[in-house]
Amino acid sequence: MSRFLPFIGRQYEDSIYGVKVMIPGLSHYGDPEDAYPEFTRDVIDENAYSPGNRFFTLLTNLLRLSKDAPDDTERRAAWEQVAFYNYIQDIVGITSRISPTPEMWDEARQPFLNVVKELKPQIIIVLGTQLWDQLPEIDGIEWCWVKHPGSGSFSCDDAFSNFKKALENIRK
Repeated sequence: MSRFLPFIGRQYEDSIYGVKVMIPGLSHYGDPEDAYPEFTRDVIDENAYSPGNRFFTLLTNLLRLSKDAPDDTERRAAWEQVAFYNYIQDIVGITSRISPTPEMWDEARQPFLNVVKELKPQIIIVLGTQLWDQLPEIDGIEWCWVKHPGSGSFSCDDAFSNFKKALENIRK
């Protein structure tokens, strides 16, 4: 069972992409006492729909396939097309740059598989190598790897190219 419920955009089932797109993030950070089932959904609501958070702005640009600064309406429209779920189902630490423990990785696998089974994404956009290396293999899904938006080496052009390629592959 997932400790944190996934965010599911209103247009997820009928997205502008013509397919269901899911983004697993790595983990949440903060005070473990603040964890509750709607945490992921509230993180999206508080960070993805307005400027100021580099991670969510870069993801919004990826979803829009545009480097132009999105306005609030464009941000909301982009996020309504996808599902977002954090793979690790615990608060990893107070601040970012803390890696999940081996136990956290082990405990995250089955809840992730359950969410994938429920949401039936056709494309999964994987953010970064650390998560990519831990994900279970699942047949019938087009995987799209991009560098983590929090890394200094994230490239919109590379991410756009990978996402476009995944969209082309799944539509074949």
